[in-house]
Amino acid sequence: MAVSALLAGLAFAGWQRTFLAGKNTQCLANLRAIGVAAAAYSSDNDGALPATAHQRDSWIASLQPYLGTKKPYRCPLDPNPRRVSSYAINDALTPRARGPNFSRRQNIPRPAATMFMAETADSFSGGDHFHFFDEETGEFVLVSMPGELGPIRHSLGSNYLFVDGHVETLTHRELNQRLREADSAFINPNP
Repeated sequence: MAVSALLAGLAFAGWQRTFLAGKNTQCLANLRAIGVAAAAYSSDNDGALPATAHQRDSWIASLQPYLGTKKPYRCPLDPNPRRVSSYAINDALTPRARGPNFSRRQNIPRPAATMFMAETADSFSGGDHFHFFDEETGEFVLVSMPGELGPIRHSLGSNYLFVDGHVETLTHRELNQRLREADSAFINPNP
């Protein structure tokens, strides 16, 4: 009896790991599709990246023609059914009044190191973009990050889309390491 229970427990644990790995793969595929659509949008718009609802049409509406019938806006593990998207744009890459303009692909010095979009926290209600940049001071305010970024939706990690179009799953520890690097362009394209 104990052996049967142990085997059943092991089988369930294996099934659960496979199930969660599949959901992570779907989330990465969603971000990859968004990245391909954003590249096409940028190509059609003189290098401009899709913006937020504050500047013009939200990236969600802007990218829809490039996505066709696909709607990869939600991570399959997002527990918040009321929001349209599980992902948000790094607001440092949107048009703004102060500071350098990184809203065009060609203006970003290290596109492979700069996060374009990421998964939002389960309780995030900030719309289509993160709030890492303070328009008043022109500074990055990473204290808002824990309430906005969803760093552990997939086991101990979360998924990120970079400006160059590649996607990665980073553990919470890997995220913190990238943010602590002396010349980190993860949030701020021009540290």
